[in-house]
Amino acid sequence: MKKQIVIITPLNTMGFSYQREIDEEWLLARLDIMKRYTARSLSVQTDMNFDWHILVREETQNFIRQNFDCNIVYHIVTPEESDELINKVSDCYDDLLLTRLNSDDCYHKDFIKTVMEFDYTEEKEALIFQNGYMWYQDEDMIVERKFPSPPFYAFIYKTKEYREGKRYDVAGHNHIRKELNTHALREYLWLWLVHERCNKILRGSSYPDPEEFTKVNKMILQGFGL
Repeated sequence: MKKQIVIITPLNTMGFSYQREIDEEWLLARLDIMKRYTARSLSVQTDMNFDWHILVREETQNFIRQNFDCNIVYHIVTPEESDELINKVSDCYDDLLLTRLNSDDCYHKDFIKTVMEFDYTEEKEALIFQNGYMWYQDEDMIVERKFPSPPFYAFIYKTKEYREGKRYDVAGHNHIRKELNTHALREYLWLWLVHERCNKILRGSSYPDPEEFTKVNKMILQGFGL
């Protein structure tokens, strides 16, 4: 079975705040984070057989293209342009895997290799990557985390069926496990950055017990190219 993996990173298309998502100061800060962390984790993949789509609002596309660069192939595209590119995937691939990665998070250097080598069954519609790490940068502390249905996943499509219009209509990552036929991988594959500027919400009810924290382990970060 031949697979094509597309990593989809929504930069400023989340819809939380239009004014923030077109603000140049916010965009520059976000691009800096994406280059220092997200892009670095993708640049050290042990299997480089993937495409990276960075989703942007059309009115900010030129600004982002002028202010972002990294040493791997990427596409700064609108969601519609991304879909057009995905539809052009060659028929030589049996399966198409669309995996999400936020613009301030990282995948482990063996992420693509692990997904490529994993032999899921035909009926599976999604892979869920349950295990990873949360890095609380202000505290310089890290904690292992496992979520039943986290924002780290891959939708599985037959290439031909995707081109014919098949899409999974799921209301957020929390519902993937409930609504699709999934398989959960056990490897520790992601690093979720918790930083003051962009995700204060993670300091609320989901904040770990201080006893769970450990001082940041450089060996863990090296696994993500950091």
